[in-house]
Amino acid sequence: MLLRFVVALKTTDEGWLDTGEGDWQAIGRLKDDFSRAFDGYDFNGFIVNGRKKYRLVISKEAVCYNKTMLKKIKGSASISDFVNKLPAMRKRK
Repeated sequence: MLLRFVVALKTTDEGWLDTGEGDWQAIGRLKDDFSRAFDGYDFNGFIVNGRKKYRLVISKEAVCYNKTMLKKIKGSASISDFVNKLPAMRKRK
């Protein structure tokens, strides 16, 4: 789910992710996972929703990833599909 958010953030103007049936449960689990991993932080405002669309409340520039490493993840074809949609990261100066 996080990878889907990153793809939407990096490839659309405003970062909105169109969601389907049951995605709200995965989004809830993502928020819970973040809250458990980062004790003391409130992640309820990290993801906002509107009309069956969700987005991360973070700037595009604040998100970075290693596309080469993400391509090495084995298991799900859908992960590969999302990774292939990611633009290449520009190296910081």
